[in-house]
Amino acid sequence: EALQRAAQRKAPRPDAPAAATEPPVIVVTELGRVVRVPLHDVLYLKAELKYVTLRTAERTHVLDDALADLESRLGERFLRVHRNALVARHALRALERRGLGAEIDDEGAEGWAVRVAPVNEWLAVSRRQLAAVRRCEAMLHQDLSASHVGGDAPVVDLLQRSVGHERSGPGAQSDVPGGDAAARRQVRAQH
Repeated sequence: EALQRAAQRKAPRPDAPAAATEPPVIVVTELGRVVRVPLHDVLYLKAELKYVTLRTAERTHVLDDALADLESRLGERFLRVHRNALVARHALRALERRGLGAEIDDEGAEGWAVRVAPVNEWLAVSRRQLAAVRRCEAMLHQDLSASHVGGDAPVVDLLQRSVGHERSGPGAQSDVPGGDAAARRQVRAQH
């Protein structure tokens, strides 16, 4: 009899909302209160010292979790672009080789970076993660090409840069005549 009562308590009630229909969230504790941030609002997660910064279009939150733990919990929705950063796949907009200032790279070196929309912030891409980011960018490019209907789809600045188009030094032009502007126009024309 006690087992039946326990089973009834565990059984889902027909009038209770189904947990599977709720969008996934990341729970953030801020100033003594609990904030539920929908996962589809998260643009990127970046490790900084002992904490992880969670960025949405409107706000920045601070988490006390390890980036590796978050990566394993979040799965394929996020792409590791650097040892200190995960970017939501839906927020990736461009991959460029650029001079990275102090806001991205402590050494101010030139390297690869991704642009995160809609905040238009650039995050450094490590050499180790570059191939995975390029694969993701290529898949996004294919998805955009397949979903493009007529002229009303927004132009997304996904730059297709193969190894032959990499810059060799600061201020170097791509192999496309007219430099990087021509490469951007060519990509936009394909959409």
